[in-house]
Amino acid sequence: MFGAVAGWWPIAGSARSATHGTRMWTLRARIVVTIAAGLGGLAVCWGIGLAPALLPALVFLITGTALAAMDAAERRVPAGTVFSAGVLIAGMLVVAAALDGSWWALLWAALGALGLGAIAAAGARWLPGVVAWRDLGLPILAGLMLGFLGWQAWGAGLVAMLVLGFLASSVARLRGDSATLAGAVPLGPSIMAASVLAIALV
Repeated sequence: MFGAVAGWWPIAGSARSATHGTRMWTLRARIVVTIAAGLGGLAVCWGIGLAPALLPALVFLITGTALAAMDAAERRVPAGTVFSAGVLIAGMLVVAAALDGSWWALLWAALGALGLGAIAAAGARWLPGVVAWRDLGLPILAGLMLGFLGWQAWGAGLVAMLVLGFLASSVARLRGDSATLAGAVPLGPSIMAASVLAIALV
């Protein structure tokens, strides 16, 4: 219920405002975002349970879904939004670590963010038709959250991102729409789907 409400507002509302109400924001698109956020919230709660990491994970879900929606709508991920979300999630992870004494998890969170950010940067450098530099933001946020949950979640998320990203780019190329705007496939939705899947299953 939390995810569905957040999906309708403020996720869809904030993303619509950030993209100036472009083609993404039909009623149908808003319903899709709402359903995705609702299912994501259910998966996150299932995977983490009543633990201190649940609240930062839900914040990651909200901000990440909004960023993914912006990426799908206009193929851009605002750096300011990514930075603000990163600071907020990092602060909440510090509180979560203090509550359950998992201070080492903060180190893994930092390494996870650096790791996925570096992989995304390598993709943007060597596969510019698939990965854009704008795509660095979401992997960094995902690496931060998944790293805190452990190397299993981080590894599962990485594998899922590669698989879903490959599928997304393949479909886009078959449709002939991968070379528009920034010149790369909008990978935000697949990154978020992979992250939520990793949280739910690991």
